[in-house]
Amino acid sequence: MTGGPLFNVLGLFNRSSEQEMFAGSNIGGATSSSYTTPATTTADSGATFVVVVSNSAGTATSNAATLTVNAAPVAPSITTQPANQTVTAGQTATFSVVAGGTAPLSVFVPVAVHEELTDARTPEIVRRRVASLSSWFEVRTVDETRMPTFPVTLHRGERQAILLAEELRADVLLIDEQIGRSISSGA
Repeated sequence: MTGGPLFNVLGLFNRSSEQEMFAGSNIGGATSSSYTTPATTTADSGATFVVVVSNSAGTATSNAATLTVNAAPVAPSITTQPANQTVTAGQTATFSVVAGGTAPLSVFVPVAVHEELTDARTPEIVRRRVASLSSWFEVRTVDETRMPTFPVTLHRGERQAILLAEELRADVLLIDEQIGRSISSGA
């Protein structure tokens, strides 16, 4: 659509005496049964439009129509990248990322990773956190029959994460094993 939104005025009008109004001010030249605004900005949101129609028998004023202008969507971006972690065997590692952009932003996790995160052997704090994640955390099924052959053995979660990242053409892939990171950066 080019231009602004279209407000249609329904009914039979004497076009010579029809006048559209904006915020209490006449809109010059607006004398037809519809009006298209100029290109809008978010500052225009909340503006009201009314139509006053008159003829020899009297005047009628329409109800106000309110314009809502939503901000243009902003593509997601990573504003804080995940940092490398070094831990001792038996410890957990936490990788965090900060993303910006127009909501809703989503984190996609393959089924195998979700199963690892919610397994009874996973620390309680991790299981509770995963259980409390909101709608931005989405578990996705991955078709492992399309998995390429890698020169080394990867865990199921890493295999699915790499495949899901390829399917989604993801900008960022968080993976917790060095061998998986090496393979995914070359995939």
